[in-house]
Amino acid sequence: MHIELKPQISNAGFKNIFYDIEQLLAEPPETNYKYIFYVLDMDVIYGDNRINEYKNQKKSVESLDQAKERLTIIESRPCIEFWFLLHYKNTDKCFVNCDEIIVELCKHIPEYCKNQNYITSLYKELKNKLETARQRSEAICKKERVDNEDYSYSGMHILIRILDDLQNKTSPNNQIK
Repeated sequence: MHIELKPQISNAGFKNIFYDIEQLLAEPPETNYKYIFYVLDMDVIYGDNRINEYKNQKKSVESLDQAKERLTIIESRPCIEFWFLLHYKNTDKCFVNCDEIIVELCKHIPEYCKNQNYITSLYKELKNKLETARQRSEAICKKERVDNEDYSYSGMHILIRILDDLQNKTSPNNQIK
């Protein structure tokens, strides 16, 4: 099994991404992608007060028969940098936007820079702290909340678990890149 990860920083709105996902799902997995992961930041969606619109679109795409076994949507609030921060700090403080997280993250990674090249290379620095971040992320998502409680979270632990499961199904020589 070959797994190819292509991190892409995109400014495309969720409507466009969900449309693209629907197009990918319309093709059979044998001729296209067997699994589709949509990893997104939630800060703009919340900041623009479009959370209900997002949830409706998400529900619509996830209800497609083809999506049930192939699509996983991974949200981070406010942004993926919260996941990076969990490698260093256990918190579910509600950071309003990505800039707040980056200030906190730079206390641990002073050279942090949000660009495609840096984020692609960041894995090497975070790799040894991955299990810690996974446990923290999972605990935050499982924690009972009061109604309308605002908090930061990341579903990246779900993606890591799925990729680990896929890798374990392959021979020991196959690696996820």
